Formats: sequence, structure tokens, C-alpha cells
Amino acid sequence: MKTLIAAALVSATLGMSSFAEEPLPPQPLNLSFEEPAVTDDPEVRPDHWFWFSSTPEVRIGITDGRAKAGTQSCKLTAQEGEDAYQGIAQRFSATPGHSYTFSVFVMNCPQSSMLGDSYGQISIEWQDAGGNELTRQYGPAWSHELPFSRWTRFVVEAQAPDLAVAGVVVITFFSRNSGGYGAFYVDDCGFSSRSGPPL
Repeated sequence: MKTLIAAALVSATLGMSSFAEEPLPPQPLNLSFEEPAVTDDPEVRPDHWFWFSSTPEVRIGITDGRAKAGTQSCKLTAQEGEDAYQGIAQRFSATPGHSYTFSVFVMNCPQSSMLGDSYGQISIEWQDAGGNELTRQYGPAWSHELPFSRWTRFVVEAQAPDLAVAGVVVITFFSRNSGGYGAFYVDDCGFSSRSGPPL
């Protein structure tokens, strides 16, 4: 499971041509997916986040069909590929030795519940000045057992290693044995940092 996640940002098709030269914010932006406003296009993707996918098929978009905070959330729908994966991510500036916490609220889609061995997972990746991955901390995963009547919170915390200048918060959906059926919503992400190791 973790091997596939570690490869996600390396081998995936990125939905952003280049972000290495842009100044990094101290924390991720648009954490409640309120930007841009929902349109008739179901695959309008959230501002400030970049997307990645192992295949040309990308099924990610903002929606007003469910929301925990505000009026919108981000919906990720299973791909048809047997072992496909896709997701969204965002970079932020990091300080070695500081600890960072990333959290998300997730809900199974009532009209298209997750199936098979599909699962979602959050992680934090650390990068050096050249954009090379140093380490990655994985958070808990969710699958077809995820409730569709309430939001469930998932949290990952990690300490930035030596040489880290950037962190990347990542939300990934792995489609397995689902036939392209199943989806989940994510909203009201949280982010915090402090000096010292994780509690």
C-alpha cells in the first residue's frame, strides 16, 4: 500500500506544469474547497491544489452536493483502471525540526458508495531545495466501511527532517476492484505547525 502511495507524486501525470519557482505559502490554502465557485462542469478542480493521476482519466471536482464547512467540498470518484490512483496535493514551506499536522473530514458518497478494495489515504511528503522527496509520513486509510451519513476525521502528523524546505499535503484515492464505481467527499481540512517533535 505505502509503496504505491510513495510513487504517486513521482510517476503520476501532474495537473500543473511547474510549481518549483513559485514562492511557497506557510500553510496550504483553500482548505474548505470554496474556490472557485461550483459551475456546471463536474470536473472543475479546487484552486491552489494540484492534481495527479496514474492514468489520463481524472475524476476529481468540487461540488455543492455535500459540505461540512461552507457550501462546497471536493469529490473524488473511482477510476476504471484496475490499479489506478489519483489525488490532490499542495505544497507549503517547511522548517526542519518543526512538526506539522494535516487533517481532513471525509464522507462516503451515499449515491455511489466505495466498493471493492478501493481506499483513500492522506500523507505528508518532505522535499529538499531541489524538489526531491526526503521522506513521507502516511496517515490512516479509509475504504468501503467509511460512513455515508456523517463526516469522519483523519489526521497525520510529521516532523520535517533535516534539509526539508517544503512539505506536501496529499489526499489520494486508489481504485481497486471497483469497476470505476464509488466516490468520497473531502472537506474542512485542517493544518497546524509548531516547533519540536510530534506529541
